[in-house]
Amino acid sequence: MKKILLFAGVLCAIILFAGSLEKNKEVEFGSYYLVTNPESVISPYVSISEDQIVFTYDFMSSRLCLGTYTIKGDVLTMTSKDEETFVFQIKGDCLVFKERASSELKYVSEKEKELFHIVDGSKFKLRESVK
Repeated sequence: MKKILLFAGVLCAIILFAGSLEKNKEVEFGSYYLVTNPESVISPYVSISEDQIVFTYDFMSSRLCLGTYTIKGDVLTMTSKDEETFVFQIKGDCLVFKERASSELKYVSEKEKELFHIVDGSKFKLRESVK
């Protein structure tokens, strides 16, 4: 009986450990545009390359939100050169903004905030490149 309990305990530990080894998702390089404005000429976007990320959400600002990123599981975390953090969940060809885990978005004016307001759960979809 002790052997069975020991075996069951070890098996449970292996299953729990294996579940914690979640593989990091990959993100496709390119530009992800806010879904509410996917065809607009001016739309907030996230642009990702192999070694950097750009997050543009306020077009009246001269500030460039440029930085690096890490991926842990299905979560992409951007750290800007200004030490701000912006968090997105990777879902297929979309990035979903996680407002509560991110730094505050700083808009130049209330008008900009109304036009391009990004909230928790806002989706950014990868735009196909024109061939």
